[in-house]
Amino acid sequence: MSSIHLIVHTTHYRKGSEQFAVIAAIMQEELSAEYPNETVLLKPIFGKRDLLNIFSQIIESGDKIRSFHFIGHSGMYGPMYGTIEYPEQFSPYELRKLQIPFAEGGEAYFHCCRSARWFAPHFANLHNVKTFGYHNYTAFTKSKTKYQRIGGNVNPMYAIGCEGKKSHGWIGAIKKNLLGKGLEKLKVFEPTSESIDSTYNNVAGLYDAVFQDIKVREDEWSWISNHLPKSTEIDVLDIGCGNGALLKALSPMIRSGVGVDLSNALLDLARKNNATNDKLSFKPVTGPKLPLEDESVDLIISMLFRYLDWDPLMDEVKRILRPVVGY
Repeated sequence: MSSIHLIVHTTHYRKGSEQFAVIAAIMQEELSAEYPNETVLLKPIFGKRDLLNIFSQIIESGDKIRSFHFIGHSGMYGPMYGTIEYPEQFSPYELRKLQIPFAEGGEAYFHCCRSARWFAPHFANLHNVKTFGYHNYTAFTKSKTKYQRIGGNVNPMYAIGCEGKKSHGWIGAIKKNLLGKGLEKLKVFEPTSESIDSTYNNVAGLYDAVFQDIKVREDEWSWISNHLPKSTEIDVLDIGCGNGALLKALSPMIRSGVGVDLSNALLDLARKNNATNDKLSFKPVTGPKLPLEDESVDLIISMLFRYLDWDPLMDEVKRILRPVVGY
């Protein structure tokens, strides 16, 4: 049995895949120099299945992972895989079922945008390993200690959390691009027996600021609005409604809407954002049980289709959905 340092990077999800390959190769060189007697594996991956196969192969070999490094993009609920056209992400259920052969004292590093906001502390508890991530969006830089703009796929190159225009406005942009400041140290999360808030309560304000107008999510909005039934006499359920922005945008096209979410903080914002709209209501959920009567809605929508545990939800979906229209 040997200790392994495993580095994976995505190859097709959004822009940056070529840079991820360079960053991963540099990381492999540096880890090999730091741990000359240990194996450092570098694996490009396309989708979730590739990563699962890698974990399975390591389990079969009897080796253990001393450090696991993911380099790529991430969304609200962690790393992204696949492509933009067919995005993949591990659902909460899949994350709980993941078999990762960590060594005692093993560590996990997520070199991707916003991984410290929710995913890293959640992963630390799920897999009982010290886990690292970034709070800010990541940027490509020549230096680990100071932001230095990089042109092309050159060595050295790193992906490091950094203040910038998207997260800190023009002040962040000036600090980053003119002063070279704002690089973030990896935030570390130890496993804890304390309950971690797995909802979006802690970042509800940030979410609300970004998604006041749901149409900024162009692809999802275009698909949903174009596939909505022509009749405006429909009752709609939004699973994972967040701050209520989607139902607010759909309101002129429907008879009524109910939004459900795990986050009480987001539900408070949804009610505030739609305080004058009698068509809409918002309710909390704590599990797969949906707080609606039998056959009470015509249509169910969700922008969380990649993240939800759909198996236990399907019985509820069938129960509350009226016949004919479907979902």
